[in-house]
Amino acid sequence: MKKIIFVIGSLVRGGAEKVILELANEYSLLGWQVEIIMLLQNKIEFDVSSNISVIDYSGRRKSRVARIGFWLANLRKHFSRNKGAILVSFIARINILVLLSAKKRNHRIIVSERNDPRYDGRGFIAKLLINILYPIADLVVFQTNDVSKFFSKRIKKKSIVIQNPIKVNEIASLEDYDKNLLIMAGRLAKQKNQIMMINAMKLLVNNHPKCRLEIYGDGDLELYLKNTIAKLQLDKNVFVFPNSKNIQEKIRKSRVYISTSLYEGMSNSLMEASLSGVPCVTTPCLGTDFIHDKINGHFVGHNDYVKLSEVLGDLISNETRYNEMRLNAINYATSMKPVDSFYLWKKSISQDGGML
Repeated sequence: MKKIIFVIGSLVRGGAEKVILELANEYSLLGWQVEIIMLLQNKIEFDVSSNISVIDYSGRRKSRVARIGFWLANLRKHFSRNKGAILVSFIARINILVLLSAKKRNHRIIVSERNDPRYDGRGFIAKLLINILYPIADLVVFQTNDVSKFFSKRIKKKSIVIQNPIKVNEIASLEDYDKNLLIMAGRLAKQKNQIMMINAMKLLVNNHPKCRLEIYGDGDLELYLKNTIAKLQLDKNVFVFPNSKNIQEKIRKSRVYISTSLYEGMSNSLMEASLSGVPCVTTPCLGTDFIHDKINGHFVGHNDYVKLSEVLGDLISNETRYNEMRLNAINYATSMKPVDSFYLWKKSISQDGGML
C-alpha cells in the first residue's frame, strides 16, 4: 500500500493546516496509508477521518533547545521505519527539520513555503539552511510567483507554484446582504494585525454608529483584542467570535471583507472573500494580486487605521460607489476560472515528479 506522511506544526484552523488536511483526505479516499505528524503542538481543530493517523511529536514539556533534538530523533526513527513513503512538509522551519531527518534515497520529499520569507521571523541560520537543504528536496512548492522570487536559482529550478485550493460554494448577491456588517477572519495573532481595524472602528462609529465588525478566529491575542474593544468602548460595535465552519456564508452576507495583515504568503480568507464576490479592503501583501484597487476593493497602507476608517466610511455612505464596486466584485468572481489546485498537488506529489 502506498504511504504519504504530512508534517506540520499542528492542526489548528489555518490556511496551511486546511490544505494539508484536505490533501490527506484525498489520499485516504484513494486508499493510501496517510499520516499527519504535528511538531509544534498537539492541537486538532478539524474533523479528521479515522483512516488518517495523527502523530504528536511536539514534545511541548521540553525546552526549546531540547525540542530540536527531540524532533530530529523522532523524525529520523519514524522515516527510517517508513522507507518508500512520500514526505510532504509545510512551513520553512519544519521543512528544515524534515530535510535534516530524511534520507533522500528512501523518500520522495516535497516541501512548501507558506508565508512571506521577508517577515516571518526566519533568522540567518534558517536562511542558510534553507539555501543548503531546499535543493535536496525533490520539489519546492510556492503559493505565488512573488514568493519564489526571494529564493535562489537552484531552488527555483526545483519549484512549482500552486495557489491555495479555494472552494467557493456560492457567489454573493448584489442586494441580499447586511449593509452594516464588516467581516474579518484569521488567527488572532500579531501578523494578522486586527488591532489596526479595531482602532479604525473607533473613528468609523462616530459617523456610522450602526456599523458592526465581526472578527472570526482563535489565537493568543484573543484577550488582548477583547480588552482593547472594551477600553475603546466598542462593545456594541465590535465582536470577536471563534472560528466558524460556515465562514463563507457569513462573508457572503457582509458589506466588506477586511484584511490588515502585516505580511502574508497568500491569505486564504481574503481569496475566499474575493472569489465570493465581496468587496475587500486589504493591506498590500504578497498574494493579493486578485484585488484591483478601487475596482473590486481597496488597498490601505500598513497600520494606517485613519485611512482605513476613511475608505470604509466612503464605502458605507456612498451607496452608488459601493454598489458599483460590489457589482465589479461579483462580476470578477463570476469570471474567474477555478484553478484545480488539488490536481496540481497530486501531480506534484506523484512519483513521476509532476514538473509542469
